[in-house]
Amino acid sequence: MVDVNVLAYLLIPGKSTGSTEHLLQSDSHWAAPRLWQSELRNVLANDVRSNLLEVADAALLFQRAKDLIAADEYEVETSDVLRLSKLSKCCAYDSEYIALA
Repeated sequence: MVDVNVLAYLLIPGKSTGSTEHLLQSDSHWAAPRLWQSELRNVLANDVRSNLLEVADAALLFQRAKDLIAADEYEVETSDVLRLSKLSKCCAYDSEYIALA
């Protein structure tokens, strides 16, 4: 399983890109809840609004992520997310990843 921040570090060149490339080489089976798409769109939209990325480049990065994750994205049970959120005090977004794990 992979958090969307790890995907962003992999796709958007920066100080953590090398580490995430190494992580992908050591374990290329990355899965995520379907929520990852909206979360990554938000990260990319922030970079577009800040003029760090062009819209076309951000769309290409999103497609790269989709190619990497699409076969391993999953729905999670709402009741599991809510229960885990209550137990952990984490937000529902983070609890989706916990539920998938």
